[in-house]
Amino acid sequence: MKLRTSFFKPVALKKDILRFAPIWALYLIGMMMILLEMGSYNDYDNFARNHLPGLVTAFGIVNLCYAGISANLLFGDLYNTKMCYSLHAMPYRRESWLATHLIAGLLFSLVPNLIASAYMMFRLEDYWFLALYWLLASTLQFIFFYGVATVSALLTGNRFAMLLVYAGFNFVAMLLYATVEVIYLPMLEGVLTNVEGFTRFSPVVQLFQYKYFTFTRIENQYTDIYDTYKYFYRYDGLSDGWGYLAILGCVGVVAMFLSFWLYRKRHLESAGDFIAFPKLKGLACVIMTLCVTLCFALVGELFGNTILWLIVGLIIGFFGSLMLLERRLKVFRKRTFLGFAAMAVAVTLSVLAIYCDWFGIESWTPKAGHVASVTVSDTRNDHPSYNGLRTTLEDEYDIQQIITAHQDALTHLDDMYNGKQYIYVYLTYQMKSGRTVTRYYRVPFGSESYDVFRGYLYNTESVLGFTDAAAAAPNITYMYTSAGEVTPDMYEKVLIALQKDAANGFVDMDHSEKAYYIEYSFMNEEGENIYRSLSVHKQASEFSALMQDPQFQMGYTDWDQLMAGMKMVDVMYDDYGLSILGEDWEDLLITLRKDVESGNAKANEYVPNSIRVYYESRVNGRNQYREFYITSKNSYVYDWLNNQGYLPKEVPHG
Repeated sequence: MKLRTSFFKPVALKKDILRFAPIWALYLIGMMMILLEMGSYNDYDNFARNHLPGLVTAFGIVNLCYAGISANLLFGDLYNTKMCYSLHAMPYRRESWLATHLIAGLLFSLVPNLIASAYMMFRLEDYWFLALYWLLASTLQFIFFYGVATVSALLTGNRFAMLLVYAGFNFVAMLLYATVEVIYLPMLEGVLTNVEGFTRFSPVVQLFQYKYFTFTRIENQYTDIYDTYKYFYRYDGLSDGWGYLAILGCVGVVAMFLSFWLYRKRHLESAGDFIAFPKLKGLACVIMTLCVTLCFALVGELFGNTILWLIVGLIIGFFGSLMLLERRLKVFRKRTFLGFAAMAVAVTLSVLAIYCDWFGIESWTPKAGHVASVTVSDTRNDHPSYNGLRTTLEDEYDIQQIITAHQDALTHLDDMYNGKQYIYVYLTYQMKSGRTVTRYYRVPFGSESYDVFRGYLYNTESVLGFTDAAAAAPNITYMYTSAGEVTPDMYEKVLIALQKDAANGFVDMDHSEKAYYIEYSFMNEEGENIYRSLSVHKQASEFSALMQDPQFQMGYTDWDQLMAGMKMVDVMYDDYGLSILGEDWEDLLITLRKDVESGNAKANEYVPNSIRVYYESRVNGRNQYREFYITSKNSYVYDWLNNQGYLPKEVPHG
């Protein structure tokens, strides 16, 4: 009777599970300890919103390490010559060994994760189904990393080499990014790289870019007990990142099928070698040399001599990698020196090509007809500063003006660091082809490009951060002026006044003691948090009128509402605290309002030997703090305090 071919050996699977029980047991125990600790001090809502997305991200790193260690242990029989010959002499097909190890590795992850997800379903209560999504995400991550680890195990001949190749597969994109940033980019003035183009091919880094779940705040309620807000959220479904996880899972499956082909081609005699396939040793030598060279270049950047360290790294990297690949120290032969010379020439030509700008990267400027839009900013668009200026231009005339200024800036590259006055300018071109190109310059004062860029950067819309005051006002998260915090019902009025004064050139970002101060934060239509800290000149008629309005200075639009929310009133006279009875608070503040109207009281302007009136009130869901100083003894507040008997005959000091 013809024997059937089996691709799975239960006995071998049992042996794998029992032999390597410590590794998956430690994984399970460690994971449960973390989950129990997190669940002990978080309710289910907080656990789902704040910790579950973080667990999905964190398990990218966990699965990276766990899959690599599992594959390194399970395929260890390929790295020992006697063990390798003995096992392959048994009446088992290679596919049986490989399939059994693959199944064992997947069980190492799936079974502990099922136990953990069962606990999470219990802990998440109403959000129990999110535990299944976590299980799916973790499984897809592990499939990818384990597939890559399996390929790495079959390409190499010892455990150390396997771990190096595995790390290389996962971080090769970031190594390329570091190479560009450290070696080539410093030679290209004004050129910036987009790290997102590299992180997409580095899963461990890319997994940190996603949210995975969407929660929306639907209600907030103020509590006087803790003087804080309590927020309520609603789960709105899956967020971004799941498509990327699905792609990772598919790549992992493909890698597992590839491992079957590699296993059939692998020679048993390669056990113990660094690389199991001789035809790949040349490629491995080049890659290892470049990695070592990069590491030395990074050290050289710290000491300020990158080129010297790069040369040292190239020598050590090339001959060191040959020693690992050939498993001997005697590698200094005529043939190897020729190989090193070829490698050195290739690296030198690449550096020389970038330094001399043979490819026109540094001198590149686009044609206006190829540009869909250009964004001018004083900070990178993908790393916005909290107070950055930005304006996006789509008109063909404006685009041509920016391109002309860009060309002028290229002629002043030598003046970028000569100590002149300058402005930082980032240009982000969105090409009609879909490509995005970013350039960065320090444009010196006196150049044509300086006037053009400053004109576009410091326009009204860019400085204020909004175009429509009515649309921006509802999204204000807070606003603070020289007089104090502004109540929400005044937001729109303040923004309108600010916009009018900015159009006349009375608002800028250069703070001065002779100007009013305002800062605010809001969420724009693109979901970006916009923050502005501005100065408003005293000549600004609209904003000055607001600042001189007694109601605005005292922080109210409805007097009864101000008094209803009053929480405390504190008065200091010549460094002596006066205890004002609660029943007298309103009379005191009415008197203070008279001094504000007459100009005797100055908000937030400390004056020694004066009467200080401080009060705190809850108005429209906001705590209003106001502090006034009255210097004149002919003031209404002084007379009121004296008539009510609050002023002592002799004021104690110290």
